[in-house]
Amino acid sequence: MRVRQIFFFLYLYINTCCFPVFAQQSSEFQAKYIRGTLLPHHESIAFVVSDYQNGVEFQYNQRANHISIYDSLYRFPKFGIGYQFVSLGNTQKLGYASNLFGSMQISLFSNQKSNLGFEQNLGLSYIYSPLEISPYNTALSSRINFYAGIDIYYEYHISQTHTIKSGIELSHISNGKIKTPNLGLNSIGVSMAYIYTTTLITKPQKIKHIPRQQHALYSLISGAYKSDDFLGTKKYHVASALLEYKYVPNRRYGILAGINSFYDQTIFSIQTNNTTLNQKLHILEYGIHSGIAAHYNNMYIFICSGMYIKASNNKPPYYSKVGIRYSYHNLLFNFSVKSHKTTADFLECGIGVYLYKSKQQ
Repeated sequence: MRVRQIFFFLYLYINTCCFPVFAQQSSEFQAKYIRGTLLPHHESIAFVVSDYQNGVEFQYNQRANHISIYDSLYRFPKFGIGYQFVSLGNTQKLGYASNLFGSMQISLFSNQKSNLGFEQNLGLSYIYSPLEISPYNTALSSRINFYAGIDIYYEYHISQTHTIKSGIELSHISNGKIKTPNLGLNSIGVSMAYIYTTTLITKPQKIKHIPRQQHALYSLISGAYKSDDFLGTKKYHVASALLEYKYVPNRRYGILAGINSFYDQTIFSIQTNNTTLNQKLHILEYGIHSGIAAHYNNMYIFICSGMYIKASNNKPPYYSKVGIRYSYHNLLFNFSVKSHKTTADFLECGIGVYLYKSKQQ
């Protein structure tokens, strides 16, 4: 992945109640215009970028009806869905993209007339001119890709129902190397939006108490498939195993440290003459990593940086991960992307189990 900040929470968990707070509920409709530019991280992308990006976006957002303690910690965020249609810097060679995503908006500073906030988006992107349509598009070879965005925005409230919004936006489109080539597209832009807010209702709500474990140890196993770097159609199996410790000093943030093992069959496409590769244990790779996590109810997103202890000769010495996990009782569900520098290596879709959890707080 090229964009490390992928923060997406679209889940409201109902649990035990403890004390009331007053929350202002609202729904809003947003129309946005975006103008930006691609950030070419490879010469083949820089060669075809010839124009600015232009796009429109429509969103529907709503505050949570069921308030958890995390909503108060994050200043009562808004959740929504959105659709974006945007050009990709060269309409003839790169074409356009349609992005469908979920969003979470967190207020950083606010008063009666204005608000400075932070928005996180995650969803899917449909590319109209992938490599099979346009041979110049070496960034994206598949029509369906993952979309991630992060925005810093400022809102000015003209009235209770009318708001003007401006922002700086970063986005990333990639397929996680399920199909190659997959250089991906990164962009930066500015935006202007109009927001119409419907009826505001202020009424008492119950805070839902979500237990916190300050210390946790768990194991995860993930699997998927990927393509090699030679533009072939063959798919290769990949798998990873993880043993990780998480320390949670407060409800919002955690610190991660762990060890990894990786199994990547694409090494066979590089070293086909090495007979020892037929012994699958010989191509296992190992690494150690550390990272941070941001929690919301029973979910958390994480960013990790790691170093190989043992790796194949063609791999860089370092790797990174970004993803999202969801806890359900003693189980842990994982979706993440492992990367080398600015390039995705493979997706990790898996399940794990808690080996130890400290007393709930």
